[in-house]
Amino acid sequence: MDRLSLVSLRLQTTCKGLRLGQATGFIVDAGDQHYCITNWHVLAGRHPQTTQPLSPTGGLPDKAFVYYHTTTPVGGDKLNITWSAIGESLNDDNGYPRWLAHPTGAKVDVAALPVSPPSEHVTLVPLSLALADTNLFAGVGETVSIVGYPFGITGGAFLPIWKTGHIASEPDVDYEDAPVFVVDATTREGMSGSPVYRRFHGVGWRTRRGTEMMDSRTVRAGSSELTRFMGVYASRIGRIKEQDGEAVEESAELGRVWKPHVIGEILNAAAT
Repeated sequence: MDRLSLVSLRLQTTCKGLRLGQATGFIVDAGDQHYCITNWHVLAGRHPQTTQPLSPTGGLPDKAFVYYHTTTPVGGDKLNITWSAIGESLNDDNGYPRWLAHPTGAKVDVAALPVSPPSEHVTLVPLSLALADTNLFAGVGETVSIVGYPFGITGGAFLPIWKTGHIASEPDVDYEDAPVFVVDATTREGMSGSPVYRRFHGVGWRTRRGTEMMDSRTVRAGSSELTRFMGVYASRIGRIKEQDGEAVEESAELGRVWKPHVIGEILNAAAT
């Protein structure tokens, strides 16, 4: 099993016990604290640009259920994979958000929710943010994997779906003056907050500067495997047009990916 399949976690937000929306998240460690990284709009329940409620009911989330993986050995190398849903309050006793936004607020659609999963019930697999520094080329047209839960669908045992996309804008250039690049992918509701990876399997690779690499050890082994964390998937890009007197959303099959450094900025701001 690919270890990164255990990184992505399904999320369910609720308001007074009623389901609001589905999303994806993943765990990162900061000192002794675990954080579930997802989108600002998932935890706020509001559109990050208009701040209007996303739910047609006007309800805002007060709890997020995190579906953690539980792996139990079943003889030999086989694993029995189940899940444990742990509810996390989004607000403290005074009604203030427990979760952390970026210092610029909703302008960055990424957020961090402190979580305390019981270690005896779950298999916690945090994402190492050091994967963002992997010396692997990622340019326009390169393939990426968006690992999450479209429409809440799982790949069995609550494991995520690996959706394939392609980098559609220069990743070192900020899209719309934000730390974002664009992917060409058929993403769906429920994938907000998914980690995005650039994977390489083969012989020889290109570094971040485009230099061709050929490691003699890799050649003897016959292949090399590299993973670069590219960021956090957030939302589709499209436009609203009028059709038969009604506003209809038209998708460009493009999506935003927030660059990895915004996660560090959120956690660093919380530590000061």
